[in-house]
Amino acid sequence: DIIQLLPLNDTGLETSPYSAISAFALNPIHLGLAELPFALSHKNLKLRIEKMQELNQLKRCNYKAVRELKDAFLKEYYALYGKKKIESEEFQSFKQEHPWLKPYALYKTLRITHDWKSFEDFPHNLKNPTILIYQELLITYKDEIDFHCFVQYLCFNQFEGVKKFANSQNVFLMGDIPILINRDSADVWMQRNLFNLNYAAGAPPDMYADGQNWGFPIYNWEEMENEDYEWWKLRLKVAEKLYDIYRIDHIIGFFRIW
Repeated sequence: DIIQLLPLNDTGLETSPYSAISAFALNPIHLGLAELPFALSHKNLKLRIEKMQELNQLKRCNYKAVRELKDAFLKEYYALYGKKKIESEEFQSFKQEHPWLKPYALYKTLRITHDWKSFEDFPHNLKNPTILIYQELLITYKDEIDFHCFVQYLCFNQFEGVKKFANSQNVFLMGDIPILINRDSADVWMQRNLFNLNYAAGAPPDMYADGQNWGFPIYNWEEMENEDYEWWKLRLKVAEKLYDIYRIDHIIGFFRIW
């Protein structure tokens, strides 16, 4: 009666579910396109879905192909149905409920605009944006930001529907929360003070390996405490919406880092 899932966060071009570009955003690669409103009633969208379903015949998932085809589909879907939806009260409520959404959407836009380079290789004004520059960027890239916000709206709506259905069948969803976040993430970019970039987490040598450097920054716990652990509270609040149960991955490592 429990289905345990790997993390579902957006990983950008990465395929590992433990290397996310956001601690909150869901990965659009998991979105069920045929379940979206009007998708199968529109000829071109239906053809796109049928073409993508050919990839189901492969023995291994071609992440690159799936990601690119779904992205193209979602852009067309957004042009047809999304622009009207983002004016709705429901969508505005979703944005207000998720304060991480706009920074994430802007960050993803900038990464795509700069060919997915690390934000540490951005021009200085984008690498370390002031509040004023951040506000200007929200205006400059409004269309792209709206698109990424809309995709997250679809992801969250669909996943909440999945959870509701699972619960109606007496099945519980168990989520997985990685203890760390990618250095090249929206969270590190926007809230640099919460992370210690001088260190990288990893695993010490053992009987299986010579040790591992994961490259993920560790937390600045003093800054976390100063902000009353708001980042972690929000992270768990989002998890509570998605899952009946969740585990914090690698809890011993988490305790040792803390």
